[in-house]
Amino acid sequence: MSKIENSVPTLNLGALNNDFSAIMQILETYLGLYVTTCIPVIVEDYENGKVDLKPVLIKKTIDGNEIKITDDDIIHNVPMMKIKANGWKLNFIAQKGDYGLLICSKFDITNYIDKHEPAPVGSNRTFSLSDGFYLPLDWDNEEDESGFVISKGNTELTLTENDVTVKGTTVNIQADIANIDAVSVNLGIGVGAGVARIGDEVDLQTGKIITGSAFVKAAG
Repeated sequence: MSKIENSVPTLNLGALNNDFSAIMQILETYLGLYVTTCIPVIVEDYENGKVDLKPVLIKKTIDGNEIKITDDDIIHNVPMMKIKANGWKLNFIAQKGDYGLLICSKFDITNYIDKHEPAPVGSNRTFSLSDGFYLPLDWDNEEDESGFVISKGNTELTLTENDVTVKGTTVNIQADIANIDAVSVNLGIGVGAGVARIGDEVDLQTGKIITGSAFVKAAG
């Protein structure tokens, strides 16, 4: 168990007003010490789909003194969540400094992780940081109306109600067949030369396309 779980405010039962307050304080202290469900964290290291995490919430003692978060509080080898369903997947690669949440299961999930199928609980432990997984995310107050965005550095994919925009130094398309069904095909953001389609007129001497195209098809 990490140090931060044990560093909870000390009780001063004599300063409490009545027995009920004392019992409530004992219960709150117990829950704070042993029950973990979801805590915000920062990534310290990433390797082979697992992360080392450090809590970011600084606790205080009953006297108001902050309890420093140290390397002793790092939670090691936490599985990183990958979104998968029906053959689809969305994977992430974490790096030091990323934020997210550590989601903890109520029961020991080691047997399920090993077998990846319905399995009995691994032990009698409950609410342990060892039974958690890392959910990468961050939050801010910025309002983004550009649509759904997937980005990495200068590469960006943006989906809006009517458009799909791909930005990048190089865009690679690998496919056995690539089909474009569009009313018009523009090269050079609408200012480039037209693209020939079957039936369009082309000057065979110069190779200049005389008529533009709404349909593009090429044969080797």
